[in-house]
Amino acid sequence: MTAQTIIQSLASGLLMGLLYGLIAVGLALIFGLMDVVNFAHGEFLMIANVRDVLPVRVFRDRSLAVGAAGRRGVVRVWRRGLFS
Repeated sequence: MTAQTIIQSLASGLLMGLLYGLIAVGLALIFGLMDVVNFAHGEFLMIANVRDVLPVRVFRDRSLAVGAAGRRGVVRVWRRGLFS
C-alpha cells in the first residue's frame, strides 16, 4: 500500500461516515418532528447521488464534471427565483 492509497481510503471513509451521519440526522429530525419514519429519505439520497455521479461518467474529467454540476445548480436556483 502506498501513502496515496492510505490517504484516499481515509478520505473516502471519512466522507462516507459524514454522509451516514447526515442521513441519520435527517431521519431523526423527520421522526422527531412528525413521529413518522420517512423511508423516502433514502430515495432522495440515491437520486442526488446518481445526479452527481452522472456528469463524471459523461465528461470523464472531474474538473469538467464539477464545473457542469455547478453551472447546472446555479441555473436551477436562478430559474426558481431564489436569487431575487
